[in-house]
Formats: sequence, C-alpha cells, structure tokens
Amino acid sequence: MPPYVSIEYVNRRLTLLSLLVAMCLVVAGCGGPSSSKTDNSGIPAYATGADVQGQKQFASYWVDTVNTATVTGKTKKMKSLAAPSCTVCAQFAKKLDDIYGAGGNVKSKGWRIDSLIPIANQPKDNPGLQMNMAVSPQVVTAAKGQAAKTFKGGEVSWRFFMTRKDNHWLVQRLEV
Repeated sequence: MPPYVSIEYVNRRLTLLSLLVAMCLVVAGCGGPSSSKTDNSGIPAYATGADVQGQKQFASYWVDTVNTATVTGKTKKMKSLAAPSCTVCAQFAKKLDDIYGAGGNVKSKGWRIDSLIPIANQPKDNPGLQMNMAVSPQVVTAAKGQAAKTFKGGEVSWRFFMTRKDNHWLVQRLEV
C-alpha cells in the first residue's frame, strides 16, 4: 500500500470487503462429514485435526459458519473461530452485525470452495491454505427501507492462515 492512501482506494477496499461478506450464504458441497461430535470449543471433531486434512476441514467448516452467519445475522460462532489477530474476520462480523442490526439482509447462494492448497514453508502450528472459491451473485440490503444492491459474484482467492489453540484451529489472518 502506498504511503498516501486516497479515499477512492479506501472505498474500493471497503466495497470489496462488503462484497466478500455479502457473498457468504450457503457453501455447496464444501462441508465436512456430518458428525455432530464437538470438542470444548464447539468445533466438530472432524475439523480439529492437526494434519493437512484437519486444516482443510477446518477451512471448510469456517466457510460454512460464515455462510450461516450471513444468512441469519448471528455472528457469535463465526467470531469464536477467529484469533484476535484476524482483523478481516472482525470486519466481516462487524459488517454483518451492521447490516442485520439495521434491519437489512443478504441474499446469495454463497461461496463454493474449488480448491484448498497448502502454502509451502509455513510453521506446523501456523499453516496456511490457498483457498480458491466461486462466489454466487448476491443482493445486499444494508438497512431496512434502503434499496438493495446487486453484486455479480465471480472467483475469489484467499490466503487463509490458521493458528492452533488448545486442540483446535482458529483463523489467524486472511489475505485477499
């Protein structure tokens, strides 16, 4: 980012963030096994493994959780999956809280994870995944009585970094 940041640049980044939050709803075919067993964190056991498979399952579980929060406006679970260092996670939650708190909503078919690829040379306890997704079109009503805005959707790539806490993962940071 340049030393001088224009309002236009900030507005583009906020619009992108709003778009990314808005596109969350229901992930088609990305969930883990249907096991309902959870550990003390409330995370299903299938998404807590310390190996690459567990990392991928946690990433899919996180996307499912974000999509559920987008549909319901209930962000508590989504917030519980983020480490304090994940500012993008906090921004997602705030945007949803603002939309639903103002009587708005988001309509979309959400994200579909196309691939999860381990990022090389990451510490074992702080791994990363390249998360490539297809995003459905979405309609966002930011507040009751406001006109809805439509977003086209498309392809999105994230760098999804995790950290281990107790016996489960948390999202450490997200990079677009």
